[in-house]
Amino acid sequence: MTSVDLSYNELGSSGATAIAGALSSGMAVLTHLDLSNNNMGDDGINQICLGFQFSSAFPALQSLDISVNGGRHSMMHLSMVLGKARCAKLRYLGIAGNYGESRRVRRLFKHMKHLPNRRQ
Repeated sequence: MTSVDLSYNELGSSGATAIAGALSSGMAVLTHLDLSNNNMGDDGINQICLGFQFSSAFPALQSLDISVNGGRHSMMHLSMVLGKARCAKLRYLGIAGNYGESRRVRRLFKHMKHLPNRRQ
């Protein structure tokens, strides 16, 4: 399995923690992950970021959607993970509806500048 769509499942931060554990286990190499509309908040999004930090799945990821999860400060963590990760195949990043401050969103795009074919 390379694509997982868990959107609209009300996972919350505890569900995000479980997903992060699965990501960091290295059992799955995902190309598409949709976690949009799950009310994960900053804690949940940060857990997903931690899962990817220790995952062999991140380099293969082409699409990540964490839109509408109530994240505010987690965009900073996401930008750091993207800046350090080997995610050259990432083509789509959905972050809409997470209330990111403009400076955090700018930092996110700064860290993504190494990705080919990015759209702003």
